[in-house]
Amino acid sequence: MLEAAEKITGLRGVFELSCTNVDKPELSEEEILRRASAICDIPVALTFAPRFTQKAELFPNTTFVLGHDTAERLVDYADGSEWEKFQTLETSFLVAGRVFQPLGKNKGGGSASFQPLEKKKGGGSASFQCLENLNLPEGFESLFNAIPESTFREDISSTGLRGEGR
Repeated sequence: MLEAAEKITGLRGVFELSCTNVDKPELSEEEILRRASAICDIPVALTFAPRFTQKAELFPNTTFVLGHDTAERLVDYADGSEWEKFQTLETSFLVAGRVFQPLGKNKGGGSASFQPLEKKKGGGSASFQCLENLNLPEGFESLFNAIPESTFREDISSTGLRGEGR
């Protein structure tokens, strides 16, 4: 994703590794060092910024590169004041698509929910989800741009990559 984002933006990328995450337990010092040392020849910024508004405050005028699943979580949890803060801080988001496997009906009987393909649970055919599939916040659509599927497609998550030792 970094290489694709650099081509699109014309900028040099930096990895941001947050030691805390909105949805996951805090990383141990050993895990932080392991992940940071696995990244070669690319600057790494270690933060304690679990939310994108906090990241935007640390790095104003930045384009954050997200996979579809992370972008979906951002759209789900951010509120109006956060979207306004992103605008003020000149923050934008570049979103890479991802293949997801349907899980079936939601508890409320609504549309199918999805999980990353590599988990291989559930039935139905996999589908490529991209920026067009996100319900972007009204009035803030301009904060988002897509990484075209023809430019980048990798059907594995960062968790899957770490499991492979990449």
